[in-house]
Amino acid sequence: MTIDYAHYFARSLGKPDYKKLINMLPETFHAHFSGIEFTDKGERRHLKIDPLEFEKVLKELIAQNKNCTIINESTDTFGDLIKMRKILDKFQDD
Repeated sequence: MTIDYAHYFARSLGKPDYKKLINMLPETFHAHFSGIEFTDKGERRHLKIDPLEFEKVLKELIAQNKNCTIINESTDTFGDLIKMRKILDKFQDD
């Protein structure tokens, strides 16, 4: 199974319920993550990640003990991977 968090974010008009979504997913799954520009008609384009949004997703994945491989689809893949790694490291240090 694969989930695209940016598409979910857009479909929820910027008000995602990550707890509910992640609860419905299997224990192990694959995901895509990026920022997204959208309108009420849907996705316009991918953007750099929003670190706060990634942190929300990560908190919920950890809380629900999910095993998720996350692929970065942002417009700044390398820069955003570094940001994502720093956020992950922060959770692993706690």
